Amino acid sequence: MKGHIMKKELELSNLNSSSSKPLDNESLTHPLLSTKTKHTPPKDNSTHAIIFQVISSLCLVITSVLIKLSNTTYNIPNNQILFIRSILTLLFCTHIFHKNDLKLVQISENRVAMSWRAVFGCVILYANHSALKYLDLSVATALTNLAPFFGVILATLVLRERFHALQGVALSVTFCGVLLVVMPCVITFGDGVDQSPQCDVDDGTAATTTAVDGGWYLLLPVLGALARAGSRVVVRGTKGLHWIYAIFVAAVPVFLISSVSLVVTEQWAQMSIASLGCMVGAAVFGIASNVFMVRASQVAEIGLSMPISYCGVGFMFLADQWIFDHEATLSQIVGALVIFVGILCLTYVKYHRFLKK
Repeated sequence: MKGHIMKKELELSNLNSSSSKPLDNESLTHPLLSTKTKHTPPKDNSTHAIIFQVISSLCLVITSVLIKLSNTTYNIPNNQILFIRSILTLLFCTHIFHKNDLKLVQISENRVAMSWRAVFGCVILYANHSALKYLDLSVATALTNLAPFFGVILATLVLRERFHALQGVALSVTFCGVLLVVMPCVITFGDGVDQSPQCDVDDGTAATTTAVDGGWYLLLPVLGALARAGSRVVVRGTKGLHWIYAIFVAAVPVFLISSVSLVVTEQWAQMSIASLGCMVGAAVFGIASNVFMVRASQVAEIGLSMPISYCGVGFMFLADQWIFDHEATLSQIVGALVIFVGILCLTYVKYHRFLKK
């Protein structure tokens, strides 16, 4: 009898000790993003996250420039560009699956999170490609980089990441910088819209985007930013999965949609060596950007890794001036500087709190 009582007391003490343990980041993950896998999740590393995110932003700049050249110089439709990219992405994923002996069953076991990732990834690509076709490079990038603003909010609500007051101030400063870059386009409802003639693939006639049409195109990168924020939260919430699954599930719907669209519309443009090089280059750097983005999301909180992508606004701003000869206004220059200051503040706040842990 005494032994039975001691056993009960031991069980109660173990239960109390386990309930008193602080919750870690994994236990705070939203139930819809729970991971069913034996894969060991990567340890958080803020330095690696910053490096991964900077590389991702640089690759995204190169990708956007090549997409813009494909659209404006070689008149390649977006579906054709996305079709080439999706094929190369699936080939890359097949290689990684075979090399690491990974099974597709992991996708079905985590189908809710992977479905969200597939939807978000598809929206990101189509929204951003369309924005690059009709908007100036710097304007499209500035609006796309609203994603960190949305991402930090979603990470706080869904993943329950801690949100510091200084982080909110830094985010507000960076958001104001984005508005300064975009403001000339919003005020005139036409500036910032690429007015260069777009050759119609069917009949070869030139067509220019009007200012009124361009105003609606400003919503495309904002939609892409929302999808990008959701995608990053999903990737962070399922960091127990191998990173290649996030790349694969996003490429499959893009391949299906782009291939069907090309067959139905018959808008396959003739390709020269230069145009093919642009498309392949955009695909390769796009895949690299996506890989480093996923890796950055897996090794650090969204509040640390995602705001670093604001540096892409500065990179794209310079590319827009040097490659496409778009003159910058004073507000856009000031906005780029404000964005840079905001990035430094955000990085300091999150990195300092990470080191204190």
